[in-house]
Order: sequence, then structure tokens, then C-alpha cells
Amino acid sequence: MQVVWWAPLLIFGFVVGAVLLNLGVWHLLLKSCEAIGKRWSASLFISVRQLGGPKSGFLSVIGLLSILGVSFSSCALDSVLSVMSGFQEDLKHKIVGSNAHVVIDRAQGEGIADYERVLAVVRGVDGVVGATPFVIGEALVQSPRTQNLAGVVVRGVDSASVDSATDLGETLRDGARVEDLEAPMRRFQTAAAGTPKKLPPSPEPPATNDQPPPPPGPGPGPVSDSGPASASPRPPTPDPLSSPPPTPQSPRGLFVGAQLADAMNLEVGDEIQLVAPMGDLGPTGPMPKSRPFTVAGIFQSGMYEYDSKYVYIPLADAQRFFGVFDVASQIAVRVPDLDRAVAVAAALRQALPPELRVLDWQSINKNLFSALKLEKVMMFVMLSLSILVASFSIISTLTLMVFEKHKQIAVLKALGTSDRTVRWIFTLQGVLIGAAGAITGSILSVSFCLLVRHVIPFPVPKEVFYMSRMPVAMSIAEFLTVGLAAIAVATISTTYPSRIASRLRPADGLRFE
Repeated sequence: MQVVWWAPLLIFGFVVGAVLLNLGVWHLLLKSCEAIGKRWSASLFISVRQLGGPKSGFLSVIGLLSILGVSFSSCALDSVLSVMSGFQEDLKHKIVGSNAHVVIDRAQGEGIADYERVLAVVRGVDGVVGATPFVIGEALVQSPRTQNLAGVVVRGVDSASVDSATDLGETLRDGARVEDLEAPMRRFQTAAAGTPKKLPPSPEPPATNDQPPPPPGPGPGPVSDSGPASASPRPPTPDPLSSPPPTPQSPRGLFVGAQLADAMNLEVGDEIQLVAPMGDLGPTGPMPKSRPFTVAGIFQSGMYEYDSKYVYIPLADAQRFFGVFDVASQIAVRVPDLDRAVAVAAALRQALPPELRVLDWQSINKNLFSALKLEKVMMFVMLSLSILVASFSIISTLTLMVFEKHKQIAVLKALGTSDRTVRWIFTLQGVLIGAAGAITGSILSVSFCLLVRHVIPFPVPKEVFYMSRMPVAMSIAEFLTVGLAAIAVATISTTYPSRIASRLRPADGLRFE
């Protein structure tokens, strides 16, 4: 993967802008909290003056570094979670688009014999947008150029209803349509019909000096048994250019995936052989069955496993090829929203016979999405350690502040300030640092995600993901979770410094004054 030359400059500018943003947010937060503290809370006012007062100096710089640590840690965590969510959403839509939201089949794999009646019942259930039958089997594909064989999963589809339940029509390339399965040579015939044929001129009879032909009509003439054959009228010879050619057998259409087409050097219009390992019964047992198919189109779903293994043929041809006449392997159902798939699947179970199994997309891909969810949770836990590292800076900042401000703390306690109030003053300082870091981290994460999505081209392997930029899916819930976690860690970090401050005795702080 290569990144454009100006991307490092843009990232450097992003870092500088992040520092300036933290300065601005920190200054604005201190001013607003100081104004609130003057009217409502003395503890908040004291906390703000200790963090950003005119005599803070070195402590203000350390406090800013603590905010930067929390900010960049939150930004990294939010950005990684957004990218992982983007890949997960993209994978989910590609898997569901190539298959179905809900699948109906038999648990033993026997197929659905009365699938037309089942389809009528399914289409009448509330929430069902479309339904289509599938015939699924395994076979081998032989390339006409390389003569190589490749194992594929054959899916027989009904061209009239497959688009209502899957995204097959949207994945076809180069102007192919689902109807091309029934007429794979449609595009070539259309192109040929647009160019009129030039017929060669008909040859004229040569001029001769023989006697003129007899006048038309019946008339007397010499009749001889041995006379020439031209004496009797002959039927006209048909013109070979004007007579219609014999109608050939309609070829079978087939869709192949982009990866399979590249691996086997296939193009639209090629005739390939589809081989079933367990075919007709011969004198020595089962023998492979081979049928020719014409490549009617190439689909590109974006899933490497599908584009390298799947082929589509007409439903009737698949039934004849696998010897399962009037039987469907499964019925694919589409619902208007993925979140409603579970409810629609429950309604289908009530409407269909108990021997039919109804599975929603979450149940079918349970292991895959469970692994992705676990990976996301573990990534959150591991990247949260960076916020924990930033909390060490908060601990050191507040500890230095306790020793730097021990005189002021002693004066407050001498005036009657309780230990609990002293602890609360330092706890508020940790909350302010965490809040400033969480706010700036969220802003930086949103900016970075927008840059990755629209500006900075971080290319990904197109042969695997079929995308030109990094997918990003930002979630408000995740941003709030990360922000609250940053504030919580910063607050907990104040436990040790606040206890030191609350245990300081006024006599110890004012002994040498």
C-alpha cells in the first residue's frame, strides 16, 4: 500500500491543530468554570484557580500535557473503534446482500418439494419484502482456455424473483442483467442487430444468341420423351441468403464471480463445462456429468469467498443438473430492515409447517459476528490502557500541586475547611482534566475519521475488500462510552493526591512562615 506524498504533511498539520484545539478548549473550560464557581461553588473556583491561575506557571504546563495525553488516547480509541465498526458494517451488508435476511430450508438437507406453496405462504407474511427459491450444489468448472478445473458452489436462481430477495442484480458488471441467465447471447445479438448486413448483389443471367424463350402460357409444342428437361417448368431455387437459418438449441446461461473469472481467464460469451462429480449411473457406477454453459455475466459482490467460489445458473437447469426436479434447496427471504429479521423469522415459524427450519442472518453468521464483537471488545480494553497511561501524568500533576500549594491548603484547613472539602477540590481538578481531554479527543476523532473517509487515501487490498478507502462508521454511543471512561479514569487518578492533601495539618504547612 502506498500513501500520497502530502498525507504526512496533513497528519503533521492535524497534530499541530490538535495541540491548538486543546489549548483553546482548556482556556474556555477554565474561564467558564471560574465564572460558575464564583457564583455557585467555592470548591470549583479554588480548583480552577489552582490549575490555571496567574501564579500556576509550571503546573499549568504539566496540566496541559495531562490533557493532551487524555485527548490523544481518547482520539485513538474512538478512531480505531470507528474503523472496526466500518469494516463490520461493510462485511455485514455484503454477506447479507449476497445471501438473504432470512433463510427457510429443511434441517436434514432434503430440500423443499412443495416450494411454490411455501413461497405463497411466505410472501403473505407481514414484513416480507421478497422471497425466491434456491437450488444449491457443488460442482467443477472447466475453463475453455486453460482447461483447469475449479470447485464451485452452484446456485440455481429464479431470474424473475431473485432480485427481490438478494443483491445479485446490483453486483453484475458491464451492463449484465439477471435476465441474461435465460438468454446469455442477448447482448451479442443486440449488437449484431444494430449493424445491418450487406448482401452481395444477385448475379444476372448471361446474354445468349439462342432462340427466344417460348411465350408464357399453355400452347402446343413438340413433346419428346428424350427432350430437354427445360421444356417443363422447374420450381424456383430458394435463395440461401433469404431463407432463415436453422434454430440452434438455446444455450444455458451462467454468472461467475470476478475472482473466479480472473483465475480461470473467463470472459462473457465463453462456453465452459460444468461438471458434477456424482452424475449419471454408468456400467461401472456413478460417472461425472458434464453440461455446457455460456458465461452470461460476471458479478462482483465484494466478498472474496463468494466471488471466487459461487456461480449462478437458472433454477430449472440446476434442478435438471443435480437431478432434483421440482425441489428447492432453500427459500431466501428479504425484510425491509435488518433489525426486523428476528421478528419476521418468528412470524414465519408460526405460519410454516414445523418440519421447515427458519434462520435469520444473525443465527446463520453467529460465529463470525460473535468473533468480530469479541475482537472489538478486546480492542477497547487494550486501547483503554493508553488512557490509563495518561492518568499517570494526572497523578504526578496533582501530587506536585499538593506540595506546591501546601501553604494555601494549610490556610484553608486553618480557616475550617474540612478534609472532605479538600479532597473534593482535587477531585474536581481531575474531573476538569478528564472532561477537557474527552471533549477534545472526540472532536479530533471525528475530524480524523472524516479525513480518512474523504481526504486521506489509505488504500486497502482491492482484491479482498473491493473498496478504495477505509470504511468508517462513527457511533455516538461509542464516543460517549470512551468519553465517560476517560473522565472516570481521570477522576480515580485523583485518589492518592487528594488523600495527601486532606491529611496535611495546618501546623505543618505554616511551620516555617
